[in-house]
Amino acid sequence: MRNLMALDNLMVPKTNGQLRNIDVWEVASLRLTTFHDVPLPEPVPQYWAQVFDTRPDQLAARPEQQTSQATGSVHGNHWALEIGPGRADWKLEAEPRQTGQGQSLAVSNVPFTDVLPSVGPVSTATESFAVVGKWLESFVQPTRVAFGAVLNQRATSLRDGYAIAKRYLPGINFGESEPLDFSYQINRRRLAVIDDSLVINRLAKWSVVAQESFEVKLQASMPPSLRALAPTWSCRLDLDINTVSDVNVSELIPKTKLSMLFDELMELGIEIASEGDVQ
Repeated sequence: MRNLMALDNLMVPKTNGQLRNIDVWEVASLRLTTFHDVPLPEPVPQYWAQVFDTRPDQLAARPEQQTSQATGSVHGNHWALEIGPGRADWKLEAEPRQTGQGQSLAVSNVPFTDVLPSVGPVSTATESFAVVGKWLESFVQPTRVAFGAVLNQRATSLRDGYAIAKRYLPGINFGESEPLDFSYQINRRRLAVIDDSLVINRLAKWSVVAQESFEVKLQASMPPSLRALAPTWSCRLDLDINTVSDVNVSELIPKTKLSMLFDELMELGIEIASEGDVQ
């Protein structure tokens, strides 16, 4: 697979000559989804082992719902594979925060990446995520392929969050007074580079959000006490870059090139995070 994150790709020029560093975004999660018109025949542990050369830490199955899940830590990252009717999802996510009995759940005075879920900056997270290209190379004949991401960019306040959003959305008029709630979603389609008969949806949702946090103190012979802490603000970007539903990807693109399609979907997501709402 191609190296998406070469150094000269981390700074993407805008039409006005500005440069934006992609690593101002922290990755909360990354996702590769493949859609299928026939059930996947192999067991989940085998899929996991052939991607990571190891076994998952945990397995769970719900036969009545025809779903199964594998989770585990690989090279310090938390991974999940979820198989359900008609689809499979590979996810790279932030490690769940653990707290021991009697310890405080306080999240004040800790680094930003400890407050908001994060697997690190975009460049390192996408480099780690590229391993799931093996899934496309080895096993599946998908009808559709999708790349998803949830990214956060730290803000010091609600106003600062809007200031960040405005830099990426120059065409949006916020008015003289800043709104109390903000969410902007748009899907801009583009023809695939790998095959210009394939249309790709580029769905992006921008919002300014607050991460609420609380401090819980547990003491012997005393009821728990709860104290709200100052919220952590961020500009959030949700991405879903996917092939259109009316085209069977496997009939159009050879299996040997499916990983190149995955690369292209990731690159389109990175472009939006770098340049904002681009045509």
